[in-house]
Amino acid sequence: VTPIALEEPGGSRTVLAACNYFAAELIRICDRILGHPAGTCFHVLTVLRGTGQLSYGPSLDSVLSLSAGDSVLVPAGISEYEVRAEEDLLEVVRAWVPDLLQEIVTPLRQRGVAWERIVQLGGEPRNSDLARYIGEPE
Repeated sequence: VTPIALEEPGGSRTVLAACNYFAAELIRICDRILGHPAGTCFHVLTVLRGTGQLSYGPSLDSVLSLSAGDSVLVPAGISEYEVRAEEDLLEVVRAWVPDLLQEIVTPLRQRGVAWERIVQLGGEPRNSDLARYIGEPE
């Protein structure tokens, strides 16, 4: 599997792998990045490097400090959360059960990522859960 890196406002996301049951991405945060479970699935955030804050709640007014080695379960019922770096760089792995079409395929295709690169995120292309989306309307 070859990860797919994408620049984002406030940092970057690298999709590491994706299948029907699991997706993971490495998020490098220079400023802040938003997450949106919005009732679909919990997110597990594991801090690899740096320190920061996780803000959540109706106005992002609830705050949790983050540092290397911490793991946080963000419930699906939270509509939005923000992860903010306190230092130069905060590295976090986000894991969740994805809607492959909506959360992996469509955003990557909209960014111009080739089908072959997307399909291989699921391992061997012939067995990849992502292969069924080749040619799907976006």
